[in-house]
Amino acid sequence: MLKKNRTSLKKSNKILAVLEVSSPIKSPNLFGFLIGESVSFFGSWMTQIALVWLVYQLTNSPMLVGVAGFSNQAMGLVITPLVGVLLDRWNLRYVLLTTQIVSIFLSSLLTFLTVSNQINFIDIMIIGTLQGIG
Repeated sequence: MLKKNRTSLKKSNKILAVLEVSSPIKSPNLFGFLIGESVSFFGSWMTQIALVWLVYQLTNSPMLVGVAGFSNQAMGLVITPLVGVLLDRWNLRYVLLTTQIVSIFLSSLLTFLTVSNQINFIDIMIIGTLQGIG
C-alpha cells in the first residue's frame, strides 16, 4: 500500500471512530422514540409554517399572520404549567399517543379544507390553537 493511501486510511478511520453510535442509542426502544419524536417535531413545525403561510396567502395581512403565529404558540405557553401537574398522574404513553393522533387529525383537516378550497381565517385560528394545545 502506498504511504499516501495509508495516511488517508488512518484519517478516515479517525473520522469514522467519532461517528460511532454510543451504547444507549443502540437500544431499540430509545432509537424508536428518537425517530418518532424527530418525525413528530418536523411535522409540527411544517404545520406551523403552513398555517402562517396560508394566513398570509388568504389575507395578505402581516398583522393577521402575527396573530395566527401567536395563537399557535400562546396556548402551549398558557396550558403547559397547568397540564404539567396532571401529567405526573397520567399514563404518559397514552397521553403521547392521544396528542399525536389529535395532531395528525388536525393536520389532515387542514389539508382537506385547503385542498377543497373551503378554508378561511377562523378555521386556521381554531386549528392553530388546538395544535398549540397538543
